[in-house]
Amino acid sequence: LNRIVHPPLMALLRERLREARSGKSRLVVVDAALIFELGVLDLFDRIVLVTAPAQTRIERLRRRSVDASAVEGLLASQQPDEEKRALAHCVLVNDASRDALEAAALACLDGLRALERDRNEQPGPVSSPTPAGER
Repeated sequence: LNRIVHPPLMALLRERLREARSGKSRLVVVDAALIFELGVLDLFDRIVLVTAPAQTRIERLRRRSVDASAVEGLLASQQPDEEKRALAHCVLVNDASRDALEAAALACLDGLRALERDRNEQPGPVSSPTPAGER
């Protein structure tokens, strides 16, 4: 199923990102669970990882009536959190209240905006004037 669904989905994502970058969009958010596993990190300027402890994820899946073997399969198919954390620009741990997650997300957004501001304020390369005899 993934081999059928992912190629056209990735083509659509690339097109939408191209459109957003050529337009007036200053911020584009892509909510995707398999960015790391699909190896498409290069499509994004910044990566925010939202994660939770394994036990919390298991409990949430079980509340959705996902059986134990399916839960194990889902978790086993994902890249380990340690590897994802190393690649992310910001990590949000969703293990408390919605308010706590929202506060962490806003702090992350502020940090990403500061990175963008700093990047945009960097002076360009300094070129030295060409001596008159070398023109």
